[in-house]
Amino acid sequence: MQRDNGTTPKPSQRYVLCRPRGGLNDTLCQIELCWRYAERYQRQLIIDCGASGGLHGDFGLYFQPRHLSQLPIITRLDNNLIEQLNTLSCCPVELTSQIGQPNRDAIWSEADHEFRDPISGTSLTFNFHSDHRESILIHEQCGGGNLSFYLLERLRFSRSSSDHIQARITPLGHNYIAIHIRNTDYRTDYQNFLSCLAPQLAGMSVLICSDDARVFTAAEELLPHSSLLQASETPNLDGLALHGPDAPINPDWRHEQTLAALVDLVALAHGKKLHITNTTLGELSGFSRLAKHLNANKDVIGSLLGQNNLISFHHHWRRHIFLHNIKQSIKLNSLAQGLFA
Repeated sequence: MQRDNGTTPKPSQRYVLCRPRGGLNDTLCQIELCWRYAERYQRQLIIDCGASGGLHGDFGLYFQPRHLSQLPIITRLDNNLIEQLNTLSCCPVELTSQIGQPNRDAIWSEADHEFRDPISGTSLTFNFHSDHRESILIHEQCGGGNLSFYLLERLRFSRSSSDHIQARITPLGHNYIAIHIRNTDYRTDYQNFLSCLAPQLAGMSVLICSDDARVFTAAEELLPHSSLLQASETPNLDGLALHGPDAPINPDWRHEQTLAALVDLVALAHGKKLHITNTTLGELSGFSRLAKHLNANKDVIGSLLGQNNLISFHHHWRRHIFLHNIKQSIKLNSLAQGLFA
């Protein structure tokens, strides 16, 4: 993945500046939307996740294209690059020479359900169904769906992210039931959900992943006969969304929470079975849909982790089966000796 290295863009070059908003699934969906457009109209893609709640910071810290021949991507929008881009024509035209200006930070329009420029009021996007003559096309919106599934087919985790994720999920083993509960910006009747699951989860290892630390406390009471697991630690923000505007803005904290979300996603995908539930709005959260997709398509997780980690995963699993078979053989031999003594 190409990062900004101070190379001056040529005026003839054409860009799509993708500034995704929302949680992790929303962010991935918006990137895939812009990626497809950039491929179709032969533009270079710039991904700026600085305002994303679900993937805060440099996209390249977490992901890289799976194939080097894929679309060239810039993943860091620093001051030098901003200055250079502000010399080029732009769509929306109101943002010409205004990229990166603090007084142009996008605002949410509740009436239109989209992000808009605070001064002109224009929608921060462009027509995706046609080409444009402007050098820079800006898209800064949220919105979920299934496009994230296709983006993950293009990507693998960066080496540092892959190593971190593997270190966190290996101790979990591979013989657990996974549960994801969203309960901050979207609410869930998780007490009733866990109570209904309790009988069938008795005696099992159960992984609990949630954006609300209070869910773990409740699970200890509602699943007393299960062995509870956690892949990452969820900070207690008294119900505030980890990716919401009221969450801490410290970059290191945001980076930790992004890694924790990726760890949870992989851990949920590795579960023997995954339990998710609708929010009180009557629909699944985007993160739950993403986890469900990956749980049903574990090969995607293997590709995301990279070939080395995939080999490590299979080696660990084969070793687990081998030791299990040895234990079973010992039991059978002991039983036979008792029968024929």
